[in-house]
Amino acid sequence: EPRDVGLSKQSNNAQCSNDSSNWPVALYMPNILCYFRIIFSFSGFHYSMKQKPIMALHVWTAAAVLDLIDGPAARTLHQCSQLGILLDVIADNILRTVIWISSIIQSTTYGDTTSSLIYETGFAVFIICLEWITMFCSQSNQFIKKSDTLHVHWKYMQNGAPFWVIAVFRNNFQTVPGIFAIFGLFVAPFGSYLWYADKSNTTWPARLLGEEVMVVLIQLSILGRLLSAIVESWICYDYFSFVVALDSHDTKQFETEVQ
Repeated sequence: EPRDVGLSKQSNNAQCSNDSSNWPVALYMPNILCYFRIIFSFSGFHYSMKQKPIMALHVWTAAAVLDLIDGPAARTLHQCSQLGILLDVIADNILRTVIWISSIIQSTTYGDTTSSLIYETGFAVFIICLEWITMFCSQSNQFIKKSDTLHVHWKYMQNGAPFWVIAVFRNNFQTVPGIFAIFGLFVAPFGSYLWYADKSNTTWPARLLGEEVMVVLIQLSILGRLLSAIVESWICYDYFSFVVALDSHDTKQFETEVQ
């Protein structure tokens, strides 16, 4: 999908032209879908707090399905916009944040041991913070010109990026590391929530896959989420390194002007 500049969708915005009519940008169909995604995210949280994991999962799944639709809708309807790019990544982050928070609440209620809860809750909090910081860094990077002599946007960087970053982003995530990272990015919060909220295996994933398969998929998703976290950490490091370099450049330029 060309509308999201977050980790989960990195394609070329040039593929998505915007030659729609004078229809208000805020009311573009893809943007309306993003509004519904945000509403569904909080609606699922409401059901989760009422101990209705089946309803929560259904609503969150609906939000995830709309995420698959808004990109093609933007291209088909020629309704790409900068607002849509921002709404898309915000809706993604809100959905995952809400599910991680729900998972934390469920783990404190149904967790096995205090020591394991500390690590599991800490992991979820770390992931939530990292996703929002990554969003800030990636969005801020959109204002950096590719011709900037001090910094090259990470989406266009091939030689300077570590090999694991290149491996994940190559061919728009259509590689084994890329697919694994995206799998972990979206499945890990769902899996973590189901692990604690669905002890009776009443939700459709548990009934469809069985408990043993569910456990394996959850464990794989956590590994994939760790891979995503490594890439996100590099994106943040790259951006903050640019900010430090920019400060250094401005300081040297100021000292030169003073002299």
